[in-house]
Amino acid sequence: MLDMKRKLAEMNRNDINKICKENQVPFILIAPDQDFHLLPHDLLTEYNDSEYSPPRFLVDETRTRIDHLLELSRKKDFTFFDDVLARLDYALMRSNKLLLKFSKASYFYFAALNKGLDLPLSNSSSTTTLRDLLSEDPYDLHSSVLPNTLGVVASLILKPENKFVLTIHSNRNFEGSGMISAPVGGSLSIKEGDIDLSGVPDPFRTIAREANEELSVGIRTTDIKFFGLGRDLTTLKPELIGQIILNLKEKELLQIQKNHAKDEWEIERQIIADIKEIPRFLSMNNWSPPGWVSTYLSVISINRDQ
Repeated sequence: MLDMKRKLAEMNRNDINKICKENQVPFILIAPDQDFHLLPHDLLTEYNDSEYSPPRFLVDETRTRIDHLLELSRKKDFTFFDDVLARLDYALMRSNKLLLKFSKASYFYFAALNKGLDLPLSNSSSTTTLRDLLSEDPYDLHSSVLPNTLGVVASLILKPENKFVLTIHSNRNFEGSGMISAPVGGSLSIKEGDIDLSGVPDPFRTIAREANEELSVGIRTTDIKFFGLGRDLTTLKPELIGQIILNLKEKELLQIQKNHAKDEWEIERQIIADIKEIPRFLSMNNWSPPGWVSTYLSVISINRDQ
């Protein structure tokens, strides 16, 4: 039984990773070790304009996989297009701030390699997968040969009524097809302008853009906080997980959405539930791992504030 009465202030990173393991959620938190409250001034970001290329021994495999995905997207009608994303090369806690070092990578590379970790190698007669071949340490971003584009995922809380917004991803969504998740999420896109005034990737801008695209909601940086950085173990994609708190009631949110078209390619269905109902949802299968963790941490974050 998932303990929803714990308080985030009393937990550390190992506690959270243990809870994920006990609940069969394939996710690990990498940083910070405690005090899971990251605001814009708590993130240090650096960016170099170099572009990721697959290692030589994976070039042919990568091209074969991309060609296959392009053909599959045409046949099955799911969204699959290229983008220039922020690759997370390195992450470190420094003086209670989270340092993120970025370069850039093609979304196609992420889809072929991170997303295809458990697919057998195309040029092998055995069942050896890419994960088997690479044997990567999920805690070691710096040595990784994968694209490792950074994702952001945030729960959404309607503060006046203590209600959570959840979503079920559309079957046309390549990354999270049919999964339950927190409602705001995506990849940090350099092409889409998720950069600050100095040209450095900015995950807070990604959250704001995705909230507008997926839920038709305008948010401010002050509405957002991140809990920390982790990795989805199914893909080894690094993910910043967090929450958005809005001073809106359910009826007000629905009225805003009524006047603006939501991204139906991303979202199949939206669910608005009281905080007391969230444990029931978290007990269900088919969650997006970072979506599950951000939702759970949001509940116990509220416990801290009560």
